[in-house]
Amino acid sequence: MDDREQLVQRWLEAAKARGFEGAEVLHTDIEGFRASVARGKVGGARNYRKEYVSVRVWLEGGREGRATGSVDAFERLLDDAGRLAEGAARWADAGPVGRTAAEGIAPDIADRRYPNLAREDRLEALVSAEKAGLEVDPDLEVSDISYEDARQIRTFANSRGVSMQEPSTWYRLQGAVHDPRTGLGLREVLHDRSFATVASVPFTAALGRRLVELRGDRATLEGPIRAVLSPWATAQLLRLLGPHFRWAALEEGSSFLAKARPGGAFKFSTLLHLVDDGLLSGGLRSRSFDDRGVSPVPLTLIRDGVVEGWFQGVDEARVRGVRPTGHETDGFLHPSNLVIRGGLRSVNALLAEQDVPVLILDHLRGLQEGLDLPTGELDCRASGRVVLPRNQIAGVMPFMRISGSLATVFSSVLDLASDTDRFGGIDAAALLVDGFSVEEQDRA
Repeated sequence: MDDREQLVQRWLEAAKARGFEGAEVLHTDIEGFRASVARGKVGGARNYRKEYVSVRVWLEGGREGRATGSVDAFERLLDDAGRLAEGAARWADAGPVGRTAAEGIAPDIADRRYPNLAREDRLEALVSAEKAGLEVDPDLEVSDISYEDARQIRTFANSRGVSMQEPSTWYRLQGAVHDPRTGLGLREVLHDRSFATVASVPFTAALGRRLVELRGDRATLEGPIRAVLSPWATAQLLRLLGPHFRWAALEEGSSFLAKARPGGAFKFSTLLHLVDDGLLSGGLRSRSFDDRGVSPVPLTLIRDGVVEGWFQGVDEARVRGVRPTGHETDGFLHPSNLVIRGGLRSVNALLAEQDVPVLILDHLRGLQEGLDLPTGELDCRASGRVVLPRNQIAGVMPFMRISGSLATVFSSVLDLASDTDRFGGIDAAALLVDGFSVEEQDRA
């Protein structure tokens, strides 16, 4: 038992000594490094450390209270949690989880290189990211380039004998590229468990090439169109929709996803298969246990076009008499690693078979504001290029609006490409779909 585990056990004993009927303690210890660069000059390079603790307690009748704060103020946090529990509603089934929910596989999420990673290597990755974007075209503007990494150790224990510890690492390199000729800009965040992955991807160069491509000859499409959602665009949609696979949200019908459950008003294309895997080796959102000490359960969220999986917290699972899924963080349910199953052929192979023009949607803008979740109606800005039958390039559409029902689009998936990419905690494939309409615009 290391120092952190001993500390958590002492805190747990302090909670028991207060007379609480149940208690949970989660200690998080983070050490990291961050820096930024602008015009070749590195700034803000420094090491940092953060340490905090979350305590959850229960009084007679299942009254629950929770508090989070500094490790130096644990006794005060116990006081705060106790006061909240005194004023909480009674619920007989409330309390810490047992060992069964805490049993699981520990994913490989700690980069062994981290302790020996040199400051020079970190800064080289940072400076190279800025340089790579500028080398694409001297007129491009590269900005907001920053780097951060961290090693995190989470230690958990509760009054039902559950005790766990998890080391992990993550690396993040991010930045933006803007093209003053078109006024368009793109931003990307590389976020991974491995330094090698983040340092080896010239993401600003890729952003720059995409922007330069949008300077090309213009094409025009209006009205209903066939489209390819690039892996980037697919990931954008999954990032927005992922949190709504909560059991409570689906029961309330707060999103159109609820209507694609068994016996619902419609089903998506049988080609759609979406998995949430919190145990994915090396996955950015993989972990051994959530904030309640529950090990993640891999879930099939969409199988053959039907929504049949959802996230459930400890309290919801007890109401239904099932196991919680291990998705609780900071009092909310969040998706882990989302993986959409790709197809067998490349985008180019799919385009070669089309007998109508196809709009390849490079990226979407204004998704959050443009999506009506209850109905699935989408109206947002986008950029992309037009491909004529037999995969002949017609030109680009840097400024347009696309609209349509995502329920219809997901029901009209014609094929999925083998072209896939990982964007943080999302593994996304390119989708060939019907159901969108397009309107050309002069500017974004």
